[in-house]
Amino acid sequence: MTLPISLRLTFISLIFVAPTSPLLGQSGNFSNPSAITINDNAAATPYPSTILVSGFAAGSAVTDVNVTLTGLTHVWPDDVGVLLVDPTGNFKVRLMTDAGGNFPVSNVNVILDSQAPNPLPDNTQIFSGTYRPIQGTPVAPGEEHDANFPAPAPAGPYSNTLNTFNGISPNGTWRLYVDDDTPPDSGAINGGWSLSILVASPPALVGAASRLSHGFAGPFNVAMPLDGSGVEPRSASGNYTAVLSFDRPVQSGSAAVTSGVGSVSSVSFSGNDMLVNLTGVADRQRLTVTATNVAGANGLVLSSASVAMGFLVGDTNNSGGVTASDVAQTKSQSGQTTTAANFRTDVNASGSITASDIAQVKAASGAQLPP
Repeated sequence: MTLPISLRLTFISLIFVAPTSPLLGQSGNFSNPSAITINDNAAATPYPSTILVSGFAAGSAVTDVNVTLTGLTHVWPDDVGVLLVDPTGNFKVRLMTDAGGNFPVSNVNVILDSQAPNPLPDNTQIFSGTYRPIQGTPVAPGEEHDANFPAPAPAGPYSNTLNTFNGISPNGTWRLYVDDDTPPDSGAINGGWSLSILVASPPALVGAASRLSHGFAGPFNVAMPLDGSGVEPRSASGNYTAVLSFDRPVQSGSAAVTSGVGSVSSVSFSGNDMLVNLTGVADRQRLTVTATNVAGANGLVLSSASVAMGFLVGDTNNSGGVTASDVAQTKSQSGQTTTAANFRTDVNASGSITASDIAQVKAASGAQLPP
């Protein structure tokens, strides 16, 4: 029997649970706890029930989706059909049809997971538990679920495995279509439904530096915060290495100078770092290096990431200008071998701080970075 219209007007509550962010991917649980009324021999109310998934990084790709139906109740579960559709509408998975036979269920919690060892029972009792999706066989001949769910559900064909969603973007509105295909029984999913989604995400830029070798003292990095506040104070005839650091190993990509004077001569990769060799870099400027199509070991690609870098020879204290303070700082290190504590004052990157460094800072006194 079809329920009255007044009972079909169910308000949908969307609950979003922010995904966690482990280094190599993200996971999130998303739910809509509003009850779904399974009307007799008709589409359920609401139809569809929806969940908005958001918060995953751009370029993320699904690696696993599980669905929980909370409080499934029906006198004749064989009549119930459940279809999950991704946000694009292009990927459609039949979670259950013709399952559970004529064994009534009351408030059972069903987790659908394509890695589960067993499928949903076909013509036996469904208990709370974890199962693979199933397209079962009807209790009575001729009562097979229709090949297509009622409109506005998308037409088939439908997949029977949640692995169908692997590789797609998780963000957007997921839709659950539930129907009953044979009279005279009805039911509900009293606690609504939820999605558990695991994704792999592309590399993320987490830090940057300007690297120079100081002769026998070795290389030292000037930190380049991603807010653009870093200043490279050393003179290197316009040749620097920008070190772009990501949250995981990277293995390919390209880079270019997208603002400022300078160019990229070569790019290489070492662990989590992309090493961008710069040439022709002018002094007293702000320069932006943009990395594109940076791929991690999982094959996912970060389309673009940029870092702004200041270049001002003699700005040993990272103030954005060369002043008496920089001169005094360099003088205080005169005669010292270059170390991690004083390398900014080794302006000519020779491996030790000498009168030449002091003279270079004095010569630049009064210079400022552009705004």
